[in-house]
Amino acid sequence: LAVLNSTSVFVWIVISIIWFGLSNWAPIFTTFMITLPVVASNIVEGVAGVDRRLLEMGDVYRLSGRRKFTAIVIPSTLPYLVAGMKVGFGLALKVSVVAEIFGVTSGIGYVMNYSREILATQMVFVWALVMVLVMTVTDKLVFDTVSRRLTRWRP
Repeated sequence: LAVLNSTSVFVWIVISIIWFGLSNWAPIFTTFMITLPVVASNIVEGVAGVDRRLLEMGDVYRLSGRRKFTAIVIPSTLPYLVAGMKVGFGLALKVSVVAEIFGVTSGIGYVMNYSREILATQMVFVWALVMVLVMTVTDKLVFDTVSRRLTRWRP
């Protein structure tokens, strides 16, 4: 994870253009490779942070490994997963736009770059505002709802 996390966005963009050409797969691959370590490291931290006393209690009640995983590990890890998804989504949105600037002939990044080329600065700001709105709405409607539902058992 550390190697993936330390690899530059531009390295992944170049690799994805070499592998996929100027297709929609280039920004998808780049976005995946940049967001994967962020989400995965949050999950790893969540699993590492599981209260050992709860696992010992599961042993006392003779819970199977599968039951301990579903009843203790997953619920304990959910806040970390939701946090990773929030950060990952914001990062994915930004990375995909940057990747679209270099790797495709459509998308928000492409339109922003084209607007820059024709000196239509107002369009660059409009698309930047669209990105902010998409992130804000997604954060409030999706991630806050998911977070409330997944952690409603918490005090």
